[in-house]
Amino acid sequence: MSLSLDHKAPEDTNLSPLELAERKAGIKLSAIHEDFDPQSADQFALCLMSWTWRIFSGRIYKITTKGDDSPDDEPDIVVDFRPNNTQREFLANLHERNTILKARQMGFSTLIEIMALDHALFNDDQEVVVIAHTKQAATKLYRKKVCFAYDKLPQAIRDMCPTVERNQTQMVFANGSSIEVTSSARGGTPHFLHISEFGKIAAKYPDKAVEITTGAIQGVPRSGFIFIESTAEGQSGAFYDNAKRAQSKAEAKQPLTQSDYRFHFFAWYRMPEYRTIPEEIRHVRINAKEHEYFDTVEGLMDCEIDLGQRAWYISKRDNDFATTPDLMWREYPSTPEECWQASNEGKYYAKALALARREGRIGRVPLLRHVPCNTFWDLGASDSTAIWVHQRVGVEDRFLRYYEESGAGYLAFTTWLDSLNVLWGSHYLPHDAEQKRQKQQADGDDFALISPVMILREMKPSWDFKVVPRIQNLQHGIDQTRLSMQGCYWDDEGCKEGLMRLENYSREWNTRLQCWHDHPKHDDASHGSDAFRQFSTGYIAPISPTVNRRASKATSARRATGMTA
Repeated sequence: MSLSLDHKAPEDTNLSPLELAERKAGIKLSAIHEDFDPQSADQFALCLMSWTWRIFSGRIYKITTKGDDSPDDEPDIVVDFRPNNTQREFLANLHERNTILKARQMGFSTLIEIMALDHALFNDDQEVVVIAHTKQAATKLYRKKVCFAYDKLPQAIRDMCPTVERNQTQMVFANGSSIEVTSSARGGTPHFLHISEFGKIAAKYPDKAVEITTGAIQGVPRSGFIFIESTAEGQSGAFYDNAKRAQSKAEAKQPLTQSDYRFHFFAWYRMPEYRTIPEEIRHVRINAKEHEYFDTVEGLMDCEIDLGQRAWYISKRDNDFATTPDLMWREYPSTPEECWQASNEGKYYAKALALARREGRIGRVPLLRHVPCNTFWDLGASDSTAIWVHQRVGVEDRFLRYYEESGAGYLAFTTWLDSLNVLWGSHYLPHDAEQKRQKQQADGDDFALISPVMILREMKPSWDFKVVPRIQNLQHGIDQTRLSMQGCYWDDEGCKEGLMRLENYSREWNTRLQCWHDHPKHDDASHGSDAFRQFSTGYIAPISPTVNRRASKATSARRATGMTA
């Protein structure tokens, strides 16, 4: 990372500013290491020309850290900033563009804000921008990271680069550089861009995430720096797409260009603080299955998770995440893949699918050619149509294929279904399949009223199309879908896109009140989820001869109403 300083013109015009500074200090810049202790003003001035010394020495920047009895948001202990081992590993692998997927409380926001301030102070005419997910988070970053670090700088540095403008969100320095912290997407041409908690932005404010991607990120020159850091927030959105691309390149060991993002992952066990003290380990019960989990992580990640760390993880999960244990994957991931398994509280089906994974109901599920297949549809007029392919085998409801397409006619879907070359049972359509619309006749002079189910029956007269009645309460249908998932199996390859739709089906977020609405968000996840709901509210399983017919009919009738939840 190249840096420059303003210097007075040297008396000896044959010497460069660096050579003159080295002569005055009596030492070469290359000899300055992070523990070097300057003994004079000239040596201190030379040290300031070393980015490594400024960041690593602990003599320039100060930060606040939490005391044992301090509230989580009120750190009260002032310490010299020196990168910890995890941060050092990150700094050793810096790239122009960086994507950081991490566990909580690892100090990366602090590190990057120090780097941002350093970049503005020691480089002329640089625009530094930090984007946080909320206004409150932006204010906190600015006040507790940027302003605090600047105000605690040695006086000589503040005299060298004073502020010429300072308000509640921005500092402008005498060298022409500036640093701004904001919660909104913006244009401009930042030379140093930090996007904090991009996963939260993409999950709760997708329009803002698009503006950041198309605006602020595109404004950074090729030689500039971008830092995108976040915990995970589900399997969709701008951060998910960015991180998965970077991860794929890292796993393939592909060489990176200046425009590529380097993938950095830091699991919870990298933090030495995440460990139960020896005296308390015996109070934490770790069963054989949990030890097997840690052993698997050690094999996958080439790491060692000792007993104290294992006890800390189990204690954290059982105490802080007792009602939502799956959130441990998001907040304290052990592997990159585990991050994306996590759900946030607005997701309708995440827990049911997490349980299905733990019970082995998502994996390789064979398609049996001698068993009839059913389909469950969501019809899109101006957006996507989605179809699930299902077989009933014994008492198991197996979902084998999923297909979704936007802007295609019904012929595209019937052609795809024909390509599966299977026996057909029934095809379940949503209630709006019976809604008639005007359709121009072949001669062009007349119109007829025709519905989607009429079109499909005309196209495929041998197929059995059923229309699922409309449920009176959508939430009841969602609740019933959750219950029906307990007996379902999914082929993870044939239903990959559909599973992603189910996992990301969520409530709408109220940006004004900062809470979840009680109705679903209409997005890409809606179509596949609505199609699956036709199974839960409309499908009646065939009665097995070994089951009491009267009880089965009663159960089926209750299930078909969509009101039993």
